[in-house]
Formats: sequence, structure tokens, C-alpha cells
Amino acid sequence: MLNFTVGPVMSDDVVRAIGAEQVPYFRTPEFSAVMLENEKLIKKFAKAGDDARVVFITGSGTAAMEATVMNVFDKTDKVLVVNGGSFGQRFVELCQIHEISYEEIKLEKGKALKNAFKDLQKRGLL
Repeated sequence: MLNFTVGPVMSDDVVRAIGAEQVPYFRTPEFSAVMLENEKLIKKFAKAGDDARVVFITGSGTAAMEATVMNVFDKTDKVLVVNGGSFGQRFVELCQIHEISYEEIKLEKGKALKNAFKDLQKRGLL
């Protein structure tokens, strides 16, 4: 079985072997070198300039979602949230907490997303 959903997914044997190692101590030159390499690669993939900086969030997925809501959207925006489970529900709740206007597509189990878009179009929301 292959799992293509958000959340826990299957890990390769090589990745699991790395996970079995000791967590590196963050105040070492080796750790700093790894983080600088990570920043370099992210900037390369994002086609960001040399003067750009990368922020690494040392928190949960919810912390990253909240950072996105707080730093990307404001009260003049309207966000379209696909709520197909706990991830989408959490995003809805963060929009509510930060008073960000949103339109929610609440997917029922087994329903296709394209049908939800058709419904939004009929209602004049897209």
C-alpha cells in the first residue's frame, strides 16, 4: 500500500536508520554546517537571492501553519481552505483565531474536490 496523504507516511529504510541515531547537539560546528547547507539548498530551490534568509521553525506542524496565517494573511485577505480532516480543520481554527476571512470547502469522505469547486462557482465565490 502507498500512502499519499498529508501526515505520517512510510519512511525509507535509509531515513529510518538515520532516525535511530543520536540527535545532533545544536551548538557544534557540524550542526551549524548542516543548517547552513539546508539554507543554501532551500534558497536554491526557491530561486531566492544570496541575501535572502531562511527561517527554520522548530515547532509542530500547527506552529508552521500559525506562522503562515500570521505572516502571509491579514484582515483584508480571504483564504480558501480545503477542510478534509484535522489538518484543514486546524487551518480553519487558526483563521478564526486571527480573524482572517475564509471560505471553507468542507469535504465529506469519498467526495471529489472538483465537485466542491463547482458548488463554490455556483454560489459566485470563485
